[in-house]
Order: sequence, then C-alpha cells, then structure tokens
Amino acid sequence: VHFSTAEIQTMAEPFKLSLVGKFSFGRPPMELIRKFFVSLGLKGNCQISLLDARHVLIKLALEEDYSRIWVRQSWFINGRGMRVFKWSTDFRCSAESPIVPVWVSLPYLPVHFIHCKSALCSIASAIGTPLRVDHATASVNRPSVARVLVEYDVSKPLLPRIWIGEGESGFWQDVVFERVPAYCASCKHLGHSVDACYIANPE
Repeated sequence: VHFSTAEIQTMAEPFKLSLVGKFSFGRPPMELIRKFFVSLGLKGNCQISLLDARHVLIKLALEEDYSRIWVRQSWFINGRGMRVFKWSTDFRCSAESPIVPVWVSLPYLPVHFIHCKSALCSIASAIGTPLRVDHATASVNRPSVARVLVEYDVSKPLLPRIWIGEGESGFWQDVVFERVPAYCASCKHLGHSVDACYIANPE
C-alpha cells in the first residue's frame, strides 16, 4: 500500500496543532488528565486521547493554546510529570521528536527589521518555523536584540548566522540559541548526547 505525499498531508491536516504528552513514570487516569486541561482555561477546544500506556495525544484548535502548552514543555498532572513533544506524521511512541521550541536572539538586528513583524518572521523562518516574539521585541522596547521563539530540529547543528539581503547588498546576522536541549541520535531521546547515552555506551 502506498500513499502519496499529498495524501499524507491531507490526512495530517486535522492534526497540525497536535502535541504528544509523555508520562515516563506512570500516567494518571485519563479523566484526571482531561480535567487538568480544562482547568488551564484554554481558549479553544482540546481533545485528549490515549496513544499507549505512556503517551497521550493533545489535539488543539487554536495556535495560541498550542504554543502555550508546547513552550513550557513539561507539566505536572496529579503529581506525575508529563513532557510535551510536537506531533508529526513520522512520530512514533518509541522515539522522542527532536523538534522543540527554542528562543533565538538576533543581536543588533537593524531596528526597521524588528519594527516590521512580517520581515522579522521572514528572517526567523530561515532558522525554523516562527511561533512568536517576546514582548520587548514586539513593542521595540529593546532594539539591541530581537528574540523569536522558533521550532528547531535539535538533532541538527545550530545555525551560527544567516544572510540577510538588502537590495543588491546585505549582511551576516548572528544567531544566538538559548537553552537548547541535547538530543541523542542513538536512543532518540531528549536530555542527553550520544556520549552520555547508556544504550550507546553500555560500559
């Protein structure tokens, strides 16, 4: 059986604002998990369903709620820790997604790029999918640096700079990543590198 890329994209469309919650040390009853999300006062619908004994699918209706849940990355429900990952068509419960929300800073970016949100998002798109800008950047209260939250694949090397073209000229813009989690390419888990992986290095 074969599905085309277009067919996969169509099937995945209803889940574009979905996340996966993982309980590594025991999952609370589904009723308590659903009550917890209701207590957050989300602005749109939120559907919680069971993927397996440790994973739940969190299907959200609004980008604002999606960003709020994902950015925090870990929550506690009835005393049990739940880490949050981005859902994608290639998500498998046996492997944690390397795509995480990461704040990036663009030091000394010219102020006219900061003032124009569409321009700033275009610049951020060269790094990852932009999710939001911080308050100081949005209000241009701190023009010495722009901060943007982006989706980034931490299994790849960090991008040190990007080229910004201006007409027939341009400049290199430094990119500073903030608190990037380690990702192990061996066991496909966040939180440690291959060098520190006991599966890759049992000795």
